[in-house]
Amino acid sequence: MSEHKKPIEPFESAPADIKEIMKRILELEKERLYEQRPRINSDIVNIIKDVVK
Repeated sequence: MSEHKKPIEPFESAPADIKEIMKRILELEKERLYEQRPRINSDIVNIIKDVVK
């Protein structure tokens, strides 16, 4: 059995900056969902750098 009771629990218990990173990455993935070969690695790095500054 999973150690988390709810699938969303890791998001709910994350610090604010981590929540912001997860939210922005999920939005980016949603935007590019239908692309044939979405390339988001550099965008993810930029999101993390932006939030961490």
